[in-house]
Amino acid sequence: MPVSVMVATAGRMPHIQTSQNIYVADFLPGRQAARRSAIVACNGGNGMVYQSLAEGTPVLGFPFNMDQYYVMEAAERKGAGRLIRSGTITDKKAKAVVKEMLDNHSYRTAAKQMQNRIQAIDAKKEFEKVLNTILQLNNSEILFVKQAVL
Repeated sequence: MPVSVMVATAGRMPHIQTSQNIYVADFLPGRQAARRSAIVACNGGNGMVYQSLAEGTPVLGFPFNMDQYYVMEAAERKGAGRLIRSGTITDKKAKAVVKEMLDNHSYRTAAKQMQNRIQAIDAKKEFEKVLNTILQLNNSEILFVKQAVL
C-alpha cells in the first residue's frame, strides 16, 4: 500500500524486512507516533489504544487476549476503531480494513470525539474521588471490596 509505516517490535522481531516507507525500532514513543499517524494498528491493548485515542487517531486492533478484545470492542462500538480477530487475519482482510479506515473519515471524527472526552477528564480529581470513597467505607465494605479485587 502507498503508506508510510512505523513498526515497534519491543525487541521481539529483530529481522523485519524494511523498505523506504517502513521504519522499524524496538520502541517508539506511543503518543508521538499516534499523533503523526492516520491510523494505529496494534494488539488492541488498553495502553496503545488509550494513547491513540488521546491523540485523536483511530485504532485497528488485532487482539489475542480477552482484555484486548474488550478494549477493541469498545473502540469499535464508538466508531473510533476496527477489530480483526487474531485468528482470522489475512493480508487481504487487513489491507481492506486499512483502506476503509483511511478512506472513511468517520473513524477520525469518532477518534477526535474520544480525544475531547479524554482531555475533559481531570485524572487527579477523579483519583481523589475514588480515594475519598474508599476512605469513607466501613470495615465490612472494605473487606468486600478487597475480596472482589483479589
